[in-house]
Amino acid sequence: LAIGLDILMPEADRFSPSQLVARHPGLDAETRGRLAALPNNDDLLAMRIFALPVAVGRAGLNGAGAAKPTDPTTVRIKGPPPDNLLRFDGHLPNVESIDAAAQGHGFLNSDPSRDGAIRSVPAVIGIGDEIYPSLAVEMLRLAVRQQTVTLASGVGGVRGLHVGQSFLPLDADGKIRLHFSHTERKRWISALDLLQGKLDTNIFANKLVLIGATGLGLRDAPPTPVSKRMDGVEIQAQIIENLLAGSRLLRPGWTTRAEIALLLFLGGILILAGRDAPPWRLIVLYAVPAVV
Repeated sequence: LAIGLDILMPEADRFSPSQLVARHPGLDAETRGRLAALPNNDDLLAMRIFALPVAVGRAGLNGAGAAKPTDPTTVRIKGPPPDNLLRFDGHLPNVESIDAAAQGHGFLNSDPSRDGAIRSVPAVIGIGDEIYPSLAVEMLRLAVRQQTVTLASGVGGVRGLHVGQSFLPLDADGKIRLHFSHTERKRWISALDLLQGKLDTNIFANKLVLIGATGLGLRDAPPTPVSKRMDGVEIQAQIIENLLAGSRLLRPGWTTRAEIALLLFLGGILILAGRDAPPWRLIVLYAVPAVV
């Protein structure tokens, strides 16, 4: 249904024939000529991407040198433009031929908590005056064969996304608060097994497929509430699963005010009622508010 490349490719493939010629000036003229006549690897990849419903990943960047995307966004806005999204000055694109061949472009940026753990991820981000989709949202758009998705917003911020016939509620800041599951190896397909023909040729029929790199040496493996490290590509998969299954966690805007009021109320009870109370009553007065 759709393929998502959870890999950033901003530089030319250094194993392309033209790159090899440039890096090895000592090659003889015949070898240089034969290599120069071969197509670049990036162009070969772009040709394959062009024929398939592929969304390529991008990264939002801050700084004076961050360029704005030149292609139009696939996010339409219904309501007042939200001003509380995760925002960047520009972005890091892929090689031009790959970006041009892709049917979708989605951002891979996350928004870690103070302890570095990933608890929520943006479904949309802001760059300049435009709003762009995440990779997971762009894959869903391609899967339902829609030209755009619609971001519904109101006075309090974002309400959700209309993707095809479905409405996906979001937090007011445009993020998805993930209900994480533990790593499930049945989600994974070995690229080596695939290339060696060990898998059923129809294994990806009617599926959303993510392609990403994994390994202990990669930095893209942040902690989550259920694990010390989780590969970024699996987090992308869990975003899609949360959206499709409706299992994401929602935190309404009023919860912060309710928590503060409840803390003051229960804390006041503890202070007033526990002033001259025996120890067992103090334990009860402490335990009940803590559980609540």
